[in-house]
Amino acid sequence: MNQSTANSDVAGSGAASKNGVAAVRIAWRKLGGGGLVSSALIFAVMLLVLAVREGAFQAIHRMLMVVVAAGMLYFVVARRLNATQLSVRGGTLRVSHGPLPLRSPLSAPLEMIAEVRCDKHGRRLVLRTKQGEDVILLEDMPPKLLDEVRSALRDRLGLTLVT
Repeated sequence: MNQSTANSDVAGSGAASKNGVAAVRIAWRKLGGGGLVSSALIFAVMLLVLAVREGAFQAIHRMLMVVVAAGMLYFVVARRLNATQLSVRGGTLRVSHGPLPLRSPLSAPLEMIAEVRCDKHGRRLVLRTKQGEDVILLEDMPPKLLDEVRSALRDRLGLTLVT
């Protein structure tokens, strides 16, 4: 993948890449929801501190607090490290998220896609199938990032987005 757009919120390779795959990569850390991530981190640390204190809670409660805190920390790390990659290859749109598993991947033939929509009011990227099913690809996108994604999907993947 071409990283020449590393200073941008959206990185990708052009439609004429040498392996026949055009891709757009969107880093999750650029999405909104920073307050949620910060709150989850603070709450997870508080739970861990309470869990290690002797005598305050029974062992089962402390174990439950550790499990919840671990889940919250996983969410925080995933929001920091993960990215969504949209690529088109052989007439199929592939949407993957990683490196940490948090959302399931999607693969859809282009002929089954009615539209891909940048919903500025809802701040999300939505795919609508010809059967009328809406699939939310990304949420909490700042308006500037939505504009960059719209341009990248049009220029790199040849997808026209509905506003």
